[in-house]
Amino acid sequence: PAGAVPAVGHRRIWRARHNKCVEETDSDPVWYRHKRHVLIYTYSGKPVFTRYGSEEGMSNTTGALSAIVSKFAAFFFSNTSQNDALRSFVAGDHLFAFLEKGPLWLVCISRSGDIYADMIRLLERVHLQIITLLTAGIERTLQNRPNYDMRKIMDGTDAVVNSLIRWCTQDMYLQIEGFEPLPMPPSARNSAVEALRSARVPNVLCGWLMAGHRIIALVSNKQYKVNALDLSMIVNIVMSSTSLRTGESWTPVCLPHLNDKAFAYAYISFVEDSDVGVVFLSTSAEGEQFYAISQQAAEVKEALARSGCLTAVQGSLSCCPLDLRASEPSPGPS
Repeated sequence: PAGAVPAVGHRRIWRARHNKCVEETDSDPVWYRHKRHVLIYTYSGKPVFTRYGSEEGMSNTTGALSAIVSKFAAFFFSNTSQNDALRSFVAGDHLFAFLEKGPLWLVCISRSGDIYADMIRLLERVHLQIITLLTAGIERTLQNRPNYDMRKIMDGTDAVVNSLIRWCTQDMYLQIEGFEPLPMPPSARNSAVEALRSARVPNVLCGWLMAGHRIIALVSNKQYKVNALDLSMIVNIVMSSTSLRTGESWTPVCLPHLNDKAFAYAYISFVEDSDVGVVFLSTSAEGEQFYAISQQAAEVKEALARSGCLTAVQGSLSCCPLDLRASEPSPGPS
């Protein structure tokens, strides 16, 4: 089609590498030149995550931010009945937005023209992603042990969190609480839905087919209502990890809107040499459950190939994202 563009849009977000600039610290002038920072630290001021630089090199900044929050609380909120805290302030051309989540503080520092509401939505998504990876049990640990170094269990999650930040700032995802479906002919989508429905495995909450980060089809247990944000967090985890898109994977994930204190288990398998993945969420971690789902996933892939759905998916991907730019008018008669 004349308006089609290459299906590489997701690659600008889920890149193989994120230039975290780990050699930078908050004592380096170059660190302050980044346009949008995201920082997470504990009540005690211990850095947990930074979008740029090394966490070990952020102690001065997180300590200063923690002191500012404490001073504001003492000056303005100590004698009020409202449970309030510092939300934002402006310093020069930088807007600082703060989000308190239990024992964690999340801060976005931007000079990109962002508005406060968008920055808070970004921080909400980042916190949700961390709970999806670790469960809310980490917050109880920090409350009981304020000096606990959370960086130990955050190791290896940088790619996931940084991909989510890029997704929020380079796509419409920040503005909606939903997921992006892949535009497809109704007959092809019906074939995908029927292929998923044919999978019969106990203790499965839901299953879906994805092409890149877009959802082809989704089916769920009658007792479980899929939350779009929970689903998006898992899609981001899958898209951020090359290993999860190779072979078959079985990984724990938390569904915060179902139970933020426990893990479910995600079976992930991609069709060979394609961007099409099959995902099932199970409440059971037993090895037999993995093999039962694996057999059903193989049948789903075979059904997709027989029905021609995979061909339709590739055709739809070649037209995504839709190009809304006006095409040049054809020359009129001379």
